[in-house]
Amino acid sequence: GESLVQTVKIAAPGGGPHARLEHDDIIAAPPACPRLLAAALAAHNAPRRLARFADGALQAIFVTRIRRQVLELALGEARIEVAIDGGQVEAGDASTPISEIELELRQGQAGDLYDLAATLHRLQPLTVETRTKSERGYALAGGTPPAWRKAGALEIGPATTLDDAIARAVAHAFGHWLANQAAAQDGRDSEGVHQLRVALRRLRAAFALFAPWLPPAARGLRREAAWLARRAGRARDLDVLRADILAPVRQALPEDGDLTLLEKRLRQRTKAAYGALARALAAPRYTDLVLAMGRWQERRGWQAGGEREALARPLAGAAAPVLDALYRQLLAGGHDFAAMTPPARHRLRLDAKRLRYALQFAGGAYGGAGPWPAALARLQDALGEANDAAQAEGQITAALASSPGKRRRLARATGLVAGWWRAQRQDQEERAGAAWRALTALEPCWHLTPARPRPEGRPAPATATRPAGR
Repeated sequence: GESLVQTVKIAAPGGGPHARLEHDDIIAAPPACPRLLAAALAAHNAPRRLARFADGALQAIFVTRIRRQVLELALGEARIEVAIDGGQVEAGDASTPISEIELELRQGQAGDLYDLAATLHRLQPLTVETRTKSERGYALAGGTPPAWRKAGALEIGPATTLDDAIARAVAHAFGHWLANQAAAQDGRDSEGVHQLRVALRRLRAAFALFAPWLPPAARGLRREAAWLARRAGRARDLDVLRADILAPVRQALPEDGDLTLLEKRLRQRTKAAYGALARALAAPRYTDLVLAMGRWQERRGWQAGGEREALARPLAGAAAPVLDALYRQLLAGGHDFAAMTPPARHRLRLDAKRLRYALQFAGGAYGGAGPWPAALARLQDALGEANDAAQAEGQITAALASSPGKRRRLARATGLVAGWWRAQRQDQEERAGAAWRALTALEPCWHLTPARPRPEGRPAPATATRPAGR
């Protein structure tokens, strides 16, 4: 109407990429009012440094021009505001269109939002936008790619129940996934694809860790997450091939024209893989997956398996047998480590990764995972280097399987890369062996059982037992 509103939006702590706090103030006229900005930030405990502006110091970087239609829907007990927005973001001479439906929960459960979104998606295929209008405005003004995000810490403690542990682990991995969707789809910064792939791996690791308590419906979600992970994996594998396998050889032989040709062909393959991933992220199948995953998380779909009594147990007791099984699998896989073939080393690396992710989810239940995550990461890295050295020739050959022409030059370049990495194999073998010995010398942290704190607050000494089968 005739009023002018200054709104401050702040990311809601622990609420995921779509959860925000809002604070509105009526102001008389532009520009923005720093005094009200400071008060709004203070009301929501935001960092006060964000509000240290003098009058007139705030200037527009971009403008959003939106025509909005607002409806309110009543769906059972839920009340949802539906805002239909059309317009554009402008920054100087640059602009980008906006055409979206924003669903805001006024009353009810967050799962109701996903139900409505899924209904709309069935009527008209939609995509999920994870960036706010302001994030799109800043990116347009600066010409920068969408930001990628690391996972951050997961809050799990000794008192956490199995039910809450599943909820936090799934929400944490799903939030990490959505936070990197835009960066992965944009493709200008390869770290976005890497973080998306990590998020999907962590989500699938959570499904594996908690599999004994999940209903059959979870298999469909895990299968679809694997579909997306394969798309991200193809792009990421080519990134690693260029940046980690080829780059050191190119640096040592910068004038070699065959290596230059090989790099050019791998760049072409990488671009194609990024394009395939972007198309997957824009496909209706991806939207189906995001909405199904969000609904399952918000409605705690794992409770549908009839395991409510088991889900109320502390995580520490429930997870220990699963961690034991993963550890025994790791030890069995590394039997006679020095004589292992490259494929066996690769399987061992995957076993180490599974245990590492499981400890990221469950380690807090035992007071922390201690040195285990770092030791498993060192083993993964060492085995990964050795695997890359052993598989370099085969990986490049597979990547260029359909590459037209100049095969002799590409074969020579591939041989140079393979020979380079064979020369590193002895050092890599020694690093891998040292990492394996260091890991197997550790006591399983999930067998360290701290006693209750003493009255003065100092923890009692821990007792330790070795795992069965060691």
